[in-house]
Amino acid sequence: MNQLAVRTHQGEYYAGDMIYGIIYLKVEDPDKIKKLNLKISGTEMCQFVPDHEGNQEEGGDGDHANEFLANPSSDKIMEHPMQVMTQDETLQAGIYRIPFQYQLRPKLPGSTKIQCPGNIPASIQSPDYVASAHNSWEGAIRYSIIVSASEDLQASQPFVCLGSRPKEVLNMAYREETTIRSCFCYDRGILALTTELDKISYMTGDTARLKIVVENSTSEEVKAVKYSLKRTTEIQGWWVSQADHTTDGSLLYARGKQERVTIEAGVDIHTRNLGNAKPKETSRWECDLHLVDQDNQPLPPTARGKYLKIQYAILVEVSVSRANDLTTVIPLPYVLPQANREWEEWEPAEWMKKCTLHRAHEKIAVRNSTLESPVYEELP
Repeated sequence: MNQLAVRTHQGEYYAGDMIYGIIYLKVEDPDKIKKLNLKISGTEMCQFVPDHEGNQEEGGDGDHANEFLANPSSDKIMEHPMQVMTQDETLQAGIYRIPFQYQLRPKLPGSTKIQCPGNIPASIQSPDYVASAHNSWEGAIRYSIIVSASEDLQASQPFVCLGSRPKEVLNMAYREETTIRSCFCYDRGILALTTELDKISYMTGDTARLKIVVENSTSEEVKAVKYSLKRTTEIQGWWVSQADHTTDGSLLYARGKQERVTIEAGVDIHTRNLGNAKPKETSRWECDLHLVDQDNQPLPPTARGKYLKIQYAILVEVSVSRANDLTTVIPLPYVLPQANREWEEWEPAEWMKKCTLHRAHEKIAVRNSTLESPVYEELP
């Protein structure tokens, strides 16, 4: 029986990185190996179904009865697979190890998945759907390596895209200040708010370290100091009839109206009140902010896709009499996906350990110097 597998040298990549990997092919019946194709796939999907019978929050719109918002499916990396071997090349019975390389496009959005399932009709449910009873929306950006030798012989391996590589920033510090006045003219001192994060990027599920300093040189007591972790989610797509879901994609979206819907606008994930700040004193707090939801599950990673956008920010508020509240918004531009567990848990089959090296097509071929480098050391 012919067998096929694929393995990359890492489970996670930044946009623009070079992917190195190996295709493993066991040939027992050469007549059934007509081709060998490689596809680096990246897909983005999202949909929103408003609840017309009950709650109209979260972007619900009574004008779209029996419709849902969705995006057309297209591959972000390769529309067509690449040939690993030329058409006139044939393989005899044997076990082959075929190295390949491919450089990802820059500015690819990071892998993510987010879902607030509601009453999605069965005809348009995704494989991950779980029933609930309110507005329904979901989105995902996924990546994988797919190899195929025939219609019946295919293999794939998902990989995690971390999005654009974080910029190097010394610190994430912000400062706001205001003057407290009495009767709109008498200067009673300066109130200053300084906030700082320990770094610019985090992995979802990590703990961010937030420092807050309130310098109160006034004679007024600060009534409250609090912070909130907020998320904003946007979905862009076309309003289409639920009845048209199975029709040809081009016709489906040509008939619909394109729109961007803000599903979550600064929704609170966590909120904490730190207390007050006394007059003529400087108050300091160091807070551990866990990047998990109310069920202690890792937050969906940030996304900057064409159709799906997920953003996080920390809002720090200082409330005081005789002046407007002091507020600082600290963006969290990089909440990265967790490690690729499926890649980490992979074990090679016994037949993969005794392979003959075979060269891939020149477009994806790997140089000898690279094959002899540490990049390929841990690949069987």
